[in-house]
Amino acid sequence: MTIASTPAPTTLPTGSRNFLAVLLAVLAVAAVVVMVMAFPQELLVLRVTS
Repeated sequence: MTIASTPAPTTLPTGSRNFLAVLLAVLAVAAVVVMVMAFPQELLVLRVTS
């Protein structure tokens, strides 16, 4: 993922807010992806072992 060049957060308070919002969004998406990727694998492991 590449982020477009933005001014330093120290120069624009709104820029830092947007950066935090994007960071939280990326973390949320990453958490959902990890859960979705890991959950079926656990189900498969349980299915194979049982």
